[in-house]
Amino acid sequence: MRKTIFITSLILFAFNTNAQLSVILTSTAASCSTCCDVCITLNVTGGCPPYTASWLPADPIFPPCIACPNTTYMVTVTDCIGDTITGSITPDTIAISTNINNHTNESIFSIYPNPNTGNFTIDIENTDNTAIEIYNISGQLILQRILVENTTKIDLMKHSKGMYFIRVETPYQTITQKIIYQ
Repeated sequence: MRKTIFITSLILFAFNTNAQLSVILTSTAASCSTCCDVCITLNVTGGCPPYTASWLPADPIFPPCIACPNTTYMVTVTDCIGDTITGSITPDTIAISTNINNHTNESIFSIYPNPNTGNFTIDIENTDNTAIEIYNISGQLILQRILVENTTKIDLMKHSKGMYFIRVETPYQTITQKIIYQ
């Protein structure tokens, strides 16, 4: 009698996704107010590599050092399991640094409805020294407001439909979230 033996192997892959995805954006100073010679550096931590980055209005890192001062550059970073974080930086004629953490599990605010028809609401836990900025897909600032109430209604109906980024800045953190006006 002939016996057949099957040998199988099991390979397990584990990713430490406990560390939250975060980005740090830094920029050098422009040599003049109209010189597009700013270098922007993107540093990604947390999540699981490899990461991909998508820039708006253009990729200021390659070729290096072509970003313009007073222009907002937005980056969306995606990790290997599809988690994303969006950050922005507006270089000036002085060097700056922006640290954006992904606090999806401990969000300090909520936006609804999203997608929306041009009107949406922002609910925030604490409005002390909290500001919001809304940028269009080109990185242009279209609305800036200091929040004084825990619930704020926003109207984008005078702007075109599309994707926007809302940046909520508190004394302790800055969070950027995508919103869709359809």
